Amino acid sequence: MPKPLRMWSEHWLTLTALSRIFLALVSPAAEAYLEPMAHEARRLTVERFGRTMQLYLPLYLSNICSNSCVYCGFSVEHKIHRRRLTLAEIDREVEAIQQLGFSASAVGEWRRSWSTFLAILSRCGQASPSLFLHSCR
Repeated sequence: MPKPLRMWSEHWLTLTALSRIFLALVSPAAEAYLEPMAHEARRLTVERFGRTMQLYLPLYLSNICSNSCVYCGFSVEHKIHRRRLTLAEIDREVEAIQQLGFSASAVGEWRRSWSTFLAILSRCGQASPSLFLHSCR
């Protein structure tokens, strides 16, 4: 077996079934199926979500993170000043978000532990109940 083909077949064996399916669907052999797949994807999207678009503005409560994801600005690998917003800062941010016309915001927190995350959400609910209740449906 030629070396490039052997390398590809070894790589293929390490992929998950879902990855293999995805690669097959985007391969040149699947070109004839792309348009029908796009139509079916559109049909399913409209069926499940309607013809609406929902926008949200995330409110990150902290830039503290213990993960090292290469794509993320909060990665622990980045040597940046880490901090959490105070309750007063959260209130100011919520007010600014609402002035922009957003009634719902996702509350983001890069957490080290679930209990810390819940404690911070509880504090946010006390500081800005409309944001907390609306975001966590």
